[in-house]
Amino acid sequence: MMWEWANVFCRAIDLSPQLDADTSARCIIAELHDPNRYLTEVAYGSHGRVTLIAK
Repeated sequence: MMWEWANVFCRAIDLSPQLDADTSARCIIAELHDPNRYLTEVAYGSHGRVTLIAK
């Protein structure tokens, strides 16, 4: 995998509008502390945390 900016990390976080503010904040904080740099997109909703799996 080639990285355009080797020292920059970015992750998109999709939060369900049904989540309250406290839960949304906890989800964001959890993502800030997640060491997995290969995940670039995550979503939180009624089923919990969902990520994409590359094959």
